[in-house]
Order: sequence, then C-alpha cells, then structure tokens
Amino acid sequence: MSTTTIRWIMIAWLLVVAAVVVASLLPAAAPPGAWGFDKIVHFAVFLVLATIPAAILSRLPPWLAMLWAGGFLLAVGLGIEIAQTFVPGRVGSAGDLLADALGVLAGVAAGRQVARRLRLAT
Repeated sequence: MSTTTIRWIMIAWLLVVAAVVVASLLPAAAPPGAWGFDKIVHFAVFLVLATIPAAILSRLPPWLAMLWAGGFLLAVGLGIEIAQTFVPGRVGSAGDLLADALGVLAGVAAGRQVARRLRLAT
C-alpha cells in the first residue's frame, strides 16, 4: 500500500474518530438505557476504530503500532468520559471506559491479524 493511500485512510479514520467524539457529547445521542447495551456499543465502536490503524500501520514494529493506536484511542475514550460529566443528560462511566479499553485491545489484535493475512496473501 502506498504512503499516499495510507495517509488518506488515516485522515478518513481521524474524521470518523472526530465524528464519534461529537456524537458522544451530544445530549440526544445517548444510547438506549438498557443495561449493558451501551457497553456493547462502546466495545464495538472502539474495536472498529482500533482495527483500522493497527492494520494500516503494520509497517511499524508491532509494539509501536499497538502503542500508537491503543494509546490514542484510550486517551480519546478517557476524554469522552470526562467531557460527558459536563453534558446535560450524559454521565461519564468507568464501565464505559473499560468497554472502550477492551474494544481497543480486541481491535489492535484483530488489526494485526488482518495485516498478517494481507501480507501472506501478497
């Protein structure tokens, strides 16, 4: 994959991350109150968000790609949870942050597998 392609994918990814942040801070955008459903949403969103850079940044050493993708997304998740305490109708939650972290871990692992399989296929 060319450097230009990687750059555009990462720009698109950052726009998606920004959209997630904005949606997470809108009072009306809170997921339904069914216990546990919001944790599934947090896990799934951060799984997808972590998979993309972990796969795209596969040229980097694995530890650096995991640190970059995981560290950035964990900081985003923490920032969202802190900011939600100031949004009417929203509450920051350690459980949500845990679901984010588990999604990031699973996403980084999935992204590394995707990158490995793509390398084997070429």
